[in-house]
Formats: sequence, C-alpha cells, structure tokens
Amino acid sequence: MIPRRVKLSGFLSYKDEQEIAFDGSALWMLSGLNGSGKSTIFDAVTYSLFGHHRGGSINAGELINKDSRALSVEFEFLVDGQPFQVRRTLRRDAKGSPKVRQGVVVSSKADKTITVRIDIARRHRRYEKIVRSSSTLHAHDEANDANEGDTVRVIE
Repeated sequence: MIPRRVKLSGFLSYKDEQEIAFDGSALWMLSGLNGSGKSTIFDAVTYSLFGHHRGGSINAGELINKDSRALSVEFEFLVDGQPFQVRRTLRRDAKGSPKVRQGVVVSSKADKTITVRIDIARRHRRYEKIVRSSSTLHAHDEANDANEGDTVRVIE
C-alpha cells in the first residue's frame, strides 16, 4: 500500500480541515512538538481503514474533536497500482455523543451491506401508552459477517 493523501477534519487535535499529500517523494517524515498531531495522522489512517482506533472500536466518539460536532477522514492510497479512497464520518447526537442504535439484521443479501430494523418503544407524553415504531437503515458490513436475525449495533 502506498499512501497518497489523508484529509481530516474534526478528528482529535485537528478541528479544521487539514490535508496531507504524500506526493513528490518516496520517503516522508512527520515531525513536530509533542501534542502537535503526528500520531493523530496514523490514527486517522487506522480509523479510515478499520473503523476503530488504538483504543478499540468502542467509544469511537472520543475521536471527535471537543469543539466539533462531527469528524471526517478521507484516505487515498494505491495497492498494486490501483487507486483506492476510503471515507469515514461520525457525528454527535443532540446530547453531544455519537448515536448508537441496536437493531436486528433483516437482510444481508447485498455485498458488504446489511439492512437493519431498529425497533423503538416509548411512552406517549400525553396518553402514557407505549407507542412502538420501527425504521430500517443500511449499514456497511466489510467482512459480510452478519446474517439475518443477528442483533447488531450501528454507530451513526
């Protein structure tokens, strides 16, 4: 894999959009003072490729810059001369944390995509009755691991 470009915003120490282009040379070095964001660039590459960071896949919301509502990471690279681009985003909900939902896989027929049904039960404000509703959304399943009937967590 040959890195070509990393573009990030709202990611750890990078509040504003920054782009690092790895062109014009075969060897690159990142240098700077402690806390200037060198490791953040590697964290961004890891997060874009694998969906998690050094701390694991839980609490990915910790990657969002404290002054930002969302993060965005783009990584462009070459593998055997073929260009690839990966983009991941994550946003906070109204309370300030990423929205995590739990649902049931209702379809896994598409390649690397699953359809998830989210069931919601809440008490009606006025009538105090339980109101049930459901919605469906599509989620990425890189390894095609999920099967119909599986319970999954989706981070928006």
